[in-house]
Amino acid sequence: MTVNEPGSFRDPKSRVYLSGTRVLRGLRSSQAEVEALLSTSFLSAGMKSGEIITTTLMSDPTDLENLNLARERVPWQVVMEHERLPVVSYPFEWSRTMLLDAASLELRLARKAMAEGWATIDTTPYNVQFIGSRPVHIDLGSFELYQNGQAWIAYRQFCEMFLYPLLLGTRGKGSEHRVVLRGSLAGIPASMCWAKLAVSERLRPSLIVHVGLQSAADKRKERGTRTFTHSDLAAAGMTAKVIDRQMSGLEKLLHRVSRRVNTSHWSSYSDRSHYSSKAFQAKLDFVKNVASSTRPSLVLDIGANDGAFSEAVAPFADYVVAVDSDDAVIDNLYASLKGSNKNILPLVVDITDPASGRGWANTERQPFFQRVRPDLVLFLAVIHHLVISSSIPPELIADFLRSLDADVVMEIPAISDPMVSLLLEQKAHPDDYRERYDGARINRALESQFEIRRRQEIDSRLMLHLTPKV
Repeated sequence: MTVNEPGSFRDPKSRVYLSGTRVLRGLRSSQAEVEALLSTSFLSAGMKSGEIITTTLMSDPTDLENLNLARERVPWQVVMEHERLPVVSYPFEWSRTMLLDAASLELRLARKAMAEGWATIDTTPYNVQFIGSRPVHIDLGSFELYQNGQAWIAYRQFCEMFLYPLLLGTRGKGSEHRVVLRGSLAGIPASMCWAKLAVSERLRPSLIVHVGLQSAADKRKERGTRTFTHSDLAAAGMTAKVIDRQMSGLEKLLHRVSRRVNTSHWSSYSDRSHYSSKAFQAKLDFVKNVASSTRPSLVLDIGANDGAFSEAVAPFADYVVAVDSDDAVIDNLYASLKGSNKNILPLVVDITDPASGRGWANTERQPFFQRVRPDLVLFLAVIHHLVISSSIPPELIADFLRSLDADVVMEIPAISDPMVSLLLEQKAHPDDYRERYDGARINRALESQFEIRRRQEIDSRLMLHLTPKV
């Protein structure tokens, strides 16, 4: 059965479909144009290096027939098949450096394409996915033959969805880009970005060009004043060389943005400090034994921190998604994974507030736990933070874990554990939380939903291997 991919309907010239395990793209472009695109040096080199999703041109007329019989009944001319992604993630789940690397990739490909006579017609973070720590361009429908005199159509979109969120991130803790991109699938307008810049920043020539002038254009548009059109730019002598200089300027600006160091309290924290080396090894062995015996396709490591346990289970799994709520923590993990080709995808996700459905009809961008369906969940040194810091009863935690329909490796620190004591001290009424964080209550909640396959005491912490009850 061939179905529409829910996030691929806005481009009238291109549409992605899911057919079983296959990912197909229908295009209105002619066969000759698509073959010309696939034969370009930048595309061939990009696929070889892994910067562009592996894609083949399909010749089976059945594929075209199935796509043309889809709900829209659009007369597609050509069908491509893309490599299937292990997991789909969204820009508001990426750390700051991940968004920077995605932006750099899009600019690099845009310049290479322009050098061969092709232009990018949209440049959005949703055109990029991460396979492990490697950013990959996935939208081959975003390239079209460049017409002399044509402006770079995707310029404003690049600024609103890459540049401006990143600029705002340099003025705070580094996570502002995620707030912006989760709040609006279209990014942030130039006028809003310009308003948030300091006076000293507004004097920088690069920001005047890429933010100030665009903000002024926004205001003219709001007043109903005529703004420059693409035909005006063509008449003024717009060329591929001018566009390349524009892209080069953006690359330099991104380089300056990248100098900012992203840190937080948790970025220098490691749960290893709470263990002796012997105890830590025992915990590691417990986790590895479960992974080696279950051989999961997908592992979800919740509260991954420095990624030690993600890396421990990676050899036994097809893919690992390592999540943490702290942007700087994931930034550090991403930096450690870059270039390693490991099967670990680091994401910034707060499981108390994961991404819900977004966009048109709340289906354009899918909820996190609809995109990530694990076979094994690592839930290590997390439960005390949820019960005490986030005020979530253990029964609801057990319900949530059961909803994932996966094996779970859980670590439960005793109430006497130093970190638990610290969290309780921070509460105005700690006795209320001691009652919630009661070992017997937690055990009852888990046993109502899971079979306990194995348990092991390691210092003041209990390790459990849980399997869902049928």
